[in-house]
Amino acid sequence: MYNEVVKVSTQFYGIDGKECDESLALAKIVTTKTGNIYRYVSFCRTLNNPYNYNTGDKNKSTWKLVKVNEKVFKLYLKFLTSHNDMYLLNAFRIMN
Repeated sequence: MYNEVVKVSTQFYGIDGKECDESLALAKIVTTKTGNIYRYVSFCRTLNNPYNYNTGDKNKSTWKLVKVNEKVFKLYLKFLTSHNDMYLLNAFRIMN
């Protein structure tokens, strides 16, 4: 038998880096009953850049949320709030 992840809370973050509804989410944090924290960011062939329609795929159905470490998550949120591509690039470099 395996241990199931039991969610205690989930926070969703939108295009401005602030909390939003799940349907608009580009990032999320899931906290489990055991206190584990899982972080996810929007990904479509690369980290999703919602400000530049020349990168990624405009079709949101092809986007997915992938699990990342805390540093990548913080850089991605900083990118969403600042629109500075440097944070997106650094987050992508850490992932690879």
